[in-house]
Amino acid sequence: MSLVACGCLLAACVSEQDMTAVENAVAEFHTRQKAGDDAAIYAATSQQFKTAAALDDLTRLNDAVRMADGCSEPARDKMNVSSRISTEGSFVTVSYTRTCARGPIVEQFHMRMSDGHAELEGYNVSGEAILASPGT
Repeated sequence: MSLVACGCLLAACVSEQDMTAVENAVAEFHTRQKAGDDAAIYAATSQQFKTAAALDDLTRLNDAVRMADGCSEPARDKMNVSSRISTEGSFVTVSYTRTCARGPIVEQFHMRMSDGHAELEGYNVSGEAILASPGT
């Protein structure tokens, strides 16, 4: 294995094209999340996402995020990126954080990469702010 390939494996190497696709997909997710357009978010997810979670599940998570008070805009944690290539495909995982009045929110996006396109395969959200939100 070449030194460049080893370096990429150790550094979770993600091409600029793939990272741009991931960032654009997450920006679209956040725009739709803020607008309450959970159906459009869900429609754009992978089949594996749809098998694992119903639209109502995604809506409950997004409602908790929307109800969190005093949150900053989400920012990507540039130190928290991973990539994986397997027989199932190519995947990139990124984390975003928000600072809110009642604590942080951390979102993790697991994206399936295909032909320069990022499709949401998994979404995890946690943090004090969503636990402290009314109605959760």
